[in-house]
Amino acid sequence: MRAIQSDIGTGFTAGSLQDLDAEHLRRSRAEVVLAPLSLGTHDILDIAERLRGLKFRGELKAVTGPLPDPETVASEVGAACNGFRFELIVLGEDDARP
Repeated sequence: MRAIQSDIGTGFTAGSLQDLDAEHLRRSRAEVVLAPLSLGTHDILDIAERLRGLKFRGELKAVTGPLPDPETVASEVGAACNGFRFELIVLGEDDARP
């Protein structure tokens, strides 16, 4: 991921959880952080905790596939996002509902 961690002229930067620090947020002037809900070694709660520690005041958005109860997940993660907003983006959710 570090290979693409650069400003590509669109207001977009990319990086890993390890790269997410005060300097990265300052340089990128991030207002929105977009991440998968879960990614093997960490999940969105780890990212929320890191952002809370950095006093992030923007918006955290998590992308996931269909979930049995997305409202509960959004509520749980949203509670961990003290000081910033959270949005859960569920892709393909129409396919998962009867």
